[in-house]
Amino acid sequence: MDFKLTEEQQMVKEMCRKFADNELAPKAAEYDKTHAFPWEHVKKLGEMGMMGVVYPEEYNGAGMDYVSYAIAVEELSRGCASTGVIVSAHNSLCLSPIFYFGTDDQKKKYLSKLCTGEWIGCFGLTEPSAGSDAAGTKTTAELKNGKWVLNGTKNFITNGGVASRRYRVTFRGPGGHSFGAFGLVSPAFAMAGAVARLSRFQVPKNPKTTFNVGVYGGGTSVNSIPVATWMEVDMRSESPAELARLEEQFLAAVKEAVEEENRVRSREHGPIVADPKLVGDRKGGQTPATSPIVQTAVAVTRVLGRAPSLHYGSTDSNIPISLGIPAITIGSGGRAGRPHSLDEWVDVDKASTLPGMERALLIALALVGVE
Repeated sequence: MDFKLTEEQQMVKEMCRKFADNELAPKAAEYDKTHAFPWEHVKKLGEMGMMGVVYPEEYNGAGMDYVSYAIAVEELSRGCASTGVIVSAHNSLCLSPIFYFGTDDQKKKYLSKLCTGEWIGCFGLTEPSAGSDAAGTKTTAELKNGKWVLNGTKNFITNGGVASRRYRVTFRGPGGHSFGAFGLVSPAFAMAGAVARLSRFQVPKNPKTTFNVGVYGGGTSVNSIPVATWMEVDMRSESPAELARLEEQFLAAVKEAVEEENRVRSREHGPIVADPKLVGDRKGGQTPATSPIVQTAVAVTRVLGRAPSLHYGSTDSNIPISLGIPAITIGSGGRAGRPHSLDEWVDVDKASTLPGMERALLIALALVGVE
């Protein structure tokens, strides 16, 4: 048997070794210490074809063999073992079931984005009564009225704060009669141009980054070109760097919209000007998973027979986290859905609420040393 690597396999070995030595190894200790997810490196691995190694090119995969896949994971793990696991779990536990058992529509929908690393795959295994025992999981998926209904147990612990920046942008102009002064610059059109530009922004799903225009106002009557209009914009991200990029893009879009309105309509009585004011600045950050407060919350959750899950959120713990003070936010129990919508609901029945109160009390007692 010839164990000599093919030319393609040797190329994969050299490429992944170079990436591991130059990119992963210098950051590996930091990732292990902070439990940060290597978003930037995963994105680069997607561009290299490593997030869809063995899958066909028609799904944006690299179309390589399993020996190349094994070599890639081995070489990447030399630099950062956790990144190697991310690549293997993504390729094997997520993509493989979809490729071998999914429908053609599911393959087209999911594989094309998973193979490029635009989407990251995961395997929902851990439960209160099942860790690595996949056969012992109790979560169910039931098809009802054309939709899948999932029933299972998760217990979230927020140890990362989502950073946000909020702006109130006022657009001002000369105003005038809608008929008699038709053709003059309008703050309404300038604001609409800014919103249209914002709506076309492409932001990463990982780290999750979002934007929203939540409130509008301005004008005095239906037959008047408004003297002023305003809007309030909310931008958020799990990554401070991504939030800074989004903010820069947004402010540039406001400037471009104003310039366009002043260019295409008359400035006879004055131009449009925009005044973006920062009205909200919530700092982000993370309490390391190794912190005693996080470890205590995780331990208590497990003692109660539930599966802990660490994640990011925009909560009151943002402030202490941003100041370097260890803090977390935990679920209080109860059930709820559709937050901030007209059909938002909450159910605080005892069966779902008391376990949350019990967990909060036990965490507090453990932290102050009560045994």
